[in-house]
Amino acid sequence: MKVEPPFESATSSHLPAPPSALQQPDAAPLSAPSAFLTLRQLCERLPLSERTIRGLIKKGHLPVIILPHSRRLLFDFESVRNSLLRRQRGGGAA
Repeated sequence: MKVEPPFESATSSHLPAPPSALQQPDAAPLSAPSAFLTLRQLCERLPLSERTIRGLIKKGHLPVIILPHSRRLLFDFESVRNSLLRRQRGGGAA
C-alpha cells in the first residue's frame, strides 16, 4: 500500500502561482470589468434610492454609461464618487 505525503509538504514547481503573485504591485486588479456597476449595485453601495440616482442622472450630476440599443445603465464607481465629492458643501472649520 502506497502512502501519499500530505498536501502541505507537496510543494512542487508544477503548481500555479497564487493570483497575488502574478500581479505587479502597482498594476490594476485583473478584474477590470467588475469596476462597472449596475443601477441596483450602485444603490447598494450608496445611501441613495434608485429614484434619487435617476434624478441625478437626468440633471447631469452623475456620470453614466448608457449602452446603445439598451436600457442598461452602467456606472464607474470611482467616477460617481468623484462627481459626488465635487458637489460636497461645507466642512469648514467652526
